[in-house]
Amino acid sequence: MLQILLAISVIVVGFLAFRFFNNSPVGAWACLLLLVFATQATSLVAGMAGAVHLYPGDVLTVLLLVVGIVRIMPVISRGGISAILAPLFLALVVFSLVRGLFESDLTTAGNNSREYLAVSSAFLYFSTFRADDTKLKKYMDLFLWYCGALVLLALVRYAGLGGWLLAPPDSARMLNAGGAGAIAVGFLICLCRRHYYSSSRFVSWLTPIFGAMAVILQHRTVWIVLITMMVSAFVVDRELVRRLIPMFAVGALMAGLLGVAVFGAQVNDQFETSATDKGTFEWRVQGWMALLQTDEQTPLTFAAGMPAGRLFAQSAAMQTASGHSEYISALSHVGVLGLCAFLGLVLRPAVKLFGLRRMEGILAFPGPVFWVIFLISLLAFGFTYSITWDQAALLGIANSIVITRSSADLDERERFVRGRAVS
Repeated sequence: MLQILLAISVIVVGFLAFRFFNNSPVGAWACLLLLVFATQATSLVAGMAGAVHLYPGDVLTVLLLVVGIVRIMPVISRGGISAILAPLFLALVVFSLVRGLFESDLTTAGNNSREYLAVSSAFLYFSTFRADDTKLKKYMDLFLWYCGALVLLALVRYAGLGGWLLAPPDSARMLNAGGAGAIAVGFLICLCRRHYYSSSRFVSWLTPIFGAMAVILQHRTVWIVLITMMVSAFVVDRELVRRLIPMFAVGALMAGLLGVAVFGAQVNDQFETSATDKGTFEWRVQGWMALLQTDEQTPLTFAAGMPAGRLFAQSAAMQTASGHSEYISALSHVGVLGLCAFLGLVLRPAVKLFGLRRMEGILAFPGPVFWVIFLISLLAFGFTYSITWDQAALLGIANSIVITRSSADLDERERFVRGRAVS
C-alpha cells in the first residue's frame, strides 16, 4: 500500500512539475540559477538510486529534457535550421550514452554523460519558448540577482566568514571560472541596459562592481573574456565603447582598491602570479594532446564521439587527462557532428543578430548587440573551459530569439500568400 501511495505521489508531483515547466520558463530559469549558485556555494549532497548518484540538478535536467522534447516538434517545423541544432546535439549525447551502456555500465556511462545531458537540456528547453522583451527582461533581472549573490559569496569568503559550509575552492579564487564568467556576463548586461534602455541607478552602480569582481577573482580566461567583450564592442557598436571605456576605468580602480583590501601589500604579487603562471596552460595543452592523439578513433567515434565512460587510452597520462576545453570535450563526447552543432548554436544567432543590430523594434532585450558580444565571448571562454549550465541556458535563449523571428517571418509570408490567393 505504501509503495502504491509513493508511486501515485511521484506521478502527481511529476505531472505538476511538468505543467509548471511547460508554462513558466522564467520559473525554470530561476530554479536553474538557484541550483548553479548552490553548487558554487557548497557541495550538494547526492542521493543514491542503486549504484548511481543522483543530485538535485539531475531532477532539473530530466524535467528540462522531457518538456523540451515535448515542445520541440512544433518549433522545428517553423524555426528553421536554428531549431534543429539543439535536438541534434542532444541526440548525439544520447547516442554516446547508449553506446556507453553497452560497453561499460550505468554508473560509469551515466556519470560521464551528466554534464552534457544538463547542457543539452538547457539548449533544448530554452530554445522552444517564444522570445519577447517582457520575458527576456525577467531572464536578465534574475541573472543580475544571481551575479549579485555570487559577488556577495566571494566577499564573504574573502572576509573568512563562510566557515566550512561555504569554504572556497581555492585560496585566491573564491569562485570557480564559471562563477567569474557569469559575473563578467552580468557586467555586460548592465552596460547594455544602460546604453540601450533606461535603467535604474542601482544597475549603474552594479556595472563597475561586476567588472571589478570579474578581475579580482583572478581567472585569466575571464580576463580574456573581458578583453574579447571590449574588442567585440568596438567592431559591433563603437558607441557602446564610449560607455565601456569609462566603466572599465572605474572597474579597474575598484579592482585595485578591492585587491588592496583583500591581498594587502601582496596585491601586485597576486596579480603578477596569475598573469604569468604557465603551469595550468601547459597542463591543459598536455591534456588536449593526450585526448586528441588516442589510437582508439574510428570513423564512428570521429563523427559522433566516444561511448560515454570509455577511457581514451590505457596510458596513465590519457586516463587522467581532462578536456578542459569545450571544443576538445565536444570532440571527445559528441564528435565532429556535435562540435559543428555547438558552433552552429553559437554562430547562427550571432550572425543573425549582428545583421539586425541597427533595426528598431527587435525583441532581443537588452539589445541585439549584447547577444552578439555574449556569443563571441562564449567562444573565447570555451577555449579553456567547458561551458556552464547557465551559459548553455543563455545560449538556448539566444537561439529562441532567432527562432521566434524565423517563425514570425514565416507567418508573414503565409499571410502574404493567403492575401494574394484571396485577391
